[in-house]
Amino acid sequence: MVRRSVLVPLHLVVLALVACSADQITGPHIPPGLPPSRTVATAFPVARKIAFVRLENGQNDIWVTNPDGTGQTNITNDPGSDGGPSWSPDGTKIVFASTRDDINYEIYVMNADGTGVTRLTNNAFPDGMPAWSPAGDKIAFVSQRSTESDQEIYVMNADGTNLVRLTTHAGDDRKPTWSPDGTKLAFHNIVDWDIYTMNANGSGLIKITNSVPLQDSDPAWSPDGSRIAFTRNSDIYVMNPDGSGSAWLAGGSAPAWSPNGTRIAFERFISPEFPSELYVMNADGTNQVNVGNTPEGVYSYWPNWSGPRDSDNDGIADVIDTSPSAPSLAFSDIPLGGATAGSIESLPANTAITIDDATPGGILVTTSATGSVAPNARAVIKLTGKVGLEKLAVPGTYLITDPATSTTVSVGSGGPAEVEVIFNGSPIVVSIDEGASATVTETTNSSGALTDVTVSDVTGDSGDVTVNGEPVQPGEPPVSVAAVNAKLSVRRSQLTLTGSLTPGGSAVFNPGTSDVTLDVGNYSFVKTGGLTRNKTGAYTFDGTLPSAPGVELSLELKQAKGGGQWTVKATASPVSGFVNPVTVSLRVGDVAASTQVTASLR
Repeated sequence: MVRRSVLVPLHLVVLALVACSADQITGPHIPPGLPPSRTVATAFPVARKIAFVRLENGQNDIWVTNPDGTGQTNITNDPGSDGGPSWSPDGTKIVFASTRDDINYEIYVMNADGTGVTRLTNNAFPDGMPAWSPAGDKIAFVSQRSTESDQEIYVMNADGTNLVRLTTHAGDDRKPTWSPDGTKLAFHNIVDWDIYTMNANGSGLIKITNSVPLQDSDPAWSPDGSRIAFTRNSDIYVMNPDGSGSAWLAGGSAPAWSPNGTRIAFERFISPEFPSELYVMNADGTNQVNVGNTPEGVYSYWPNWSGPRDSDNDGIADVIDTSPSAPSLAFSDIPLGGATAGSIESLPANTAITIDDATPGGILVTTSATGSVAPNARAVIKLTGKVGLEKLAVPGTYLITDPATSTTVSVGSGGPAEVEVIFNGSPIVVSIDEGASATVTETTNSSGALTDVTVSDVTGDSGDVTVNGEPVQPGEPPVSVAAVNAKLSVRRSQLTLTGSLTPGGSAVFNPGTSDVTLDVGNYSFVKTGGLTRNKTGAYTFDGTLPSAPGVELSLELKQAKGGGQWTVKATASPVSGFVNPVTVSLRVGDVAASTQVTASLR
């Protein structure tokens, strides 16, 4: 079988004859990745390897090597013909094709060291070119299911069940490869030698190259999803995912991206004595290095760079939640025993976000500017199972841990981070400055409605953590955040405040024994020891306080019938110096409420 009809490297013709249609079983698989400006992550052990096929003494085996060519190891060493290695997203397994049990190629999976081989397919005709999906739950592959049919693209579960045919093309479809987000597949067809993309369910087929008489093959998506590397005749090119903007990189074929997208492994014809060699180059085609160092007469070909990807080179690998129900910008470390999952809700213009798994049990979020960013720009993420949103300033680094009901946010640099929750119709914003941290706990009822919000474990300096602008001090007991609504007017040096306050369901709210603090603008009224309960059940205070000397305060808190909501009424005079918006805060013991209002100023 001739792999291409023009400009065919000699070694490929020889391989086809020696390996009995080796092209049917081999092909690069792209380490998983994400759309531009987004990286999501989790903790796989990062041990970068390149798997490849070596033909020596008539024997095809799968080898692995370090990216610099050291540590080359034969991991199959089986009398059958092995090829087409594709790493699992977590880098612990390799799916491949082999004739070890049959005259036909079948799909197998093994551990990364070659142990634990398990057969996945059992078909009367060849199956090959497997490609593991970014989520790790599917394997795409090529199969010929009868003597009359062409090779078509199929997909199955990672355990070999639930086989589905995706293509019905004239001519053979080969080398399926997944898009980084797992929503699409690319492949090439040998009738027109062009590259196609389609949705992961086989719909939406699009031909993205039309290069007659040139021959395009071996598509490989970059980890960030922004480019596709491919072979054109005997050269490597890159193009946009829609086929536009193609550019030459180097002589060679079968490109495979490194997990962080900075390098490309590929095969190259050298000479009749060294027919096929393994190379690595930078993603722009520079710094081409022979890492195979293959002995004379030996073929090294079809490289596949191991996952997991590590886009920021921090030694912590990336993963994305590509389950069918996941949002399009989802992240998760749950499959690896973590608890943090969620989605990126929005990114400001000219902003990039990286989400890496952190130890212990959380995520490290980095926001950065790729251009001019507004001073108040916020990247917004939402954690699964939580009501609140995490709004993260650009630039900044944020450690977010996420056990069952609480979320702890630590700001390493930049900031602030804001945790915003809507509680009983009122916005609650917990702001955390650089070098500080706080834990926000959300309590919900059986219907999923939010019943309580608390802020605890505050660290940093005084004023680094605030709730709606009101400081929560380091080391103080957990603060239950209440929802508050208020109206404020200032007329002839007298302020009049009316509103309502709803403590959380588990909060201890006792204005008769707790210290009470009312802050209105620059005025702070602190009544230690609680208020006085009158005959109507209202808690009141009338007089002056040391915290606001010379100002007469009248304050009343009264709980509505049936419990829950409290009414708030206050007057104070003489007062001055108010500028909108005005912050109004009420603290009763460990229950705090704060809001900003537009006052009527006369």
